[in-house]
Amino acid sequence: MRRILVYPILFAIFPILFFFSYNKSELSLGDGGFLLALGVALLASSVLWLSLSLILRSGRKAALIVSLFAILFFSYGRVHDISAFNQFGIKVAGIAIGPDKLLLSIWGLALLGGSFLIIRARRDWKNLNKFLNIVSISLIVISLADIIPYKIQEAKIVMPNASDSSVNTSKSGVTSTGELPDIYYLIFDRYANEQVLKDYVGFDNSEFISFLKKEGFYVASKSAANYPRTHVSLPSSLNMEHLTTLTASIDKNLSSAEPLFQLIENNKVMQFLKSQGYKYIHLGDEWAGTWRNRYADIDIHYTGDFGGEFITALLKTTLYYPIAKKISIGKLDDRELKREKILYKFDKLTEIPEIAGPKFVFAHFLLPHDPFVFDQNGGEVSEKDDNQSNIKAYLNQLIFANKKIEELIPKILAKSKRPPIIVIQSDEGPFRFVAGPWNGSADAIRAHALILNAYFLPGIKKTGLYQTITPVNSFRLIFNDYFGTNHKLLPDDIYTIPNDKLPYQYTNVTGEVRSIK
Repeated sequence: MRRILVYPILFAIFPILFFFSYNKSELSLGDGGFLLALGVALLASSVLWLSLSLILRSGRKAALIVSLFAILFFSYGRVHDISAFNQFGIKVAGIAIGPDKLLLSIWGLALLGGSFLIIRARRDWKNLNKFLNIVSISLIVISLADIIPYKIQEAKIVMPNASDSSVNTSKSGVTSTGELPDIYYLIFDRYANEQVLKDYVGFDNSEFISFLKKEGFYVASKSAANYPRTHVSLPSSLNMEHLTTLTASIDKNLSSAEPLFQLIENNKVMQFLKSQGYKYIHLGDEWAGTWRNRYADIDIHYTGDFGGEFITALLKTTLYYPIAKKISIGKLDDRELKREKILYKFDKLTEIPEIAGPKFVFAHFLLPHDPFVFDQNGGEVSEKDDNQSNIKAYLNQLIFANKKIEELIPKILAKSKRPPIIVIQSDEGPFRFVAGPWNGSADAIRAHALILNAYFLPGIKKTGLYQTITPVNSFRLIFNDYFGTNHKLLPDDIYTIPNDKLPYQYTNVTGEVRSIK
């Protein structure tokens, strides 16, 4: 009986399954980037295997060469990150040889030399093929054994209910859809509070704050994020509820972010506004929690973003990444991709006022969030200057964000038929302003918790805004003012979590944040 060879395809898809397994708490099996990567690996390995089989007239030899290529392709980044390679650098005859040139040379010789030996060898490779079949199947089984039970357990989670029995969300203070103002909710990730910038890094951001006030914004100068990371902050603000209530029924030791991602995607703010006749327009970023939104009426996406964060992170571990950088095919280069996506979203936001009907616009910018790819004038930043500890790079990217916001707001206001509601907010503050972990000392917690939070609420004489308002109350207050709802404002409590893998364990740190003057 002729043995079926499967290992060339399995060696091509195993690294993708392994990468998914490592990040399974932040990904779903239906993640577009994951499915795209599997599909491409399956198709590419099959076509390459078939082509080489026809050329070499040997399916076994072709299978070995395809497997060798897959192993070299997916292992490149892992080996490159080993310090012995990453720090390598010499000059030969005046030519600089760095880690990429060295490793690319080794990998090229390994592929050519290995392929030559396989082709020239006078043997049928039967036993080796049998062994590799067993190895590849074992690797796939191990990965699936890690992924599938976790996802089954995740599927059993009873989704939290963001409803508030004290709220009558059906009541509307506007008489017709023609009077409904557009609403823009603009999230600038890790944008620091003005006082934090001044106290911890000596940066004066008053010129930008003055711009906002001049345009008519109320700036809540003592505002803080209710939760310290994006995957716990946005579910709270978009559902107008504390996570201590929203996730009360969830196992505190659960690491999966999937329930939180579902709260972001199918959130109560969107649900209410759609019930009032709004179109929901979504402009996410590559991060899995906002990359796509299936409930959006219009999901605006940069055409060069093929698979979100999963694809760009996966490709960075492969042989593709150094080649893409070298020959500048940067559509999938994560740094160039970030630059293009951010500029694209700013451009698209200026076009949205022209879309007919009332609109709720959610836009998430990984800005001034690292990687730092913009200098203060929008120029490129070299990769060597990009790290979380580079305060200067962070400030330059923040200055660039200021300039883009200063260009954006007047355009939105000028093009809108009726003055829109605009909320400019950060979901968390920056890292590395204080030594140690972001949830360590009171200073570190404060520097990370305090955020930019600004509101443009036209036509309301007494908005009820106050300096310490937090995101959990943003839309409670807005809906009360514009739609006649009777939301009770919640305590502006501030929480932290032990780490990103334990997003359901909350410690109230309001006292620590507010006690430091």
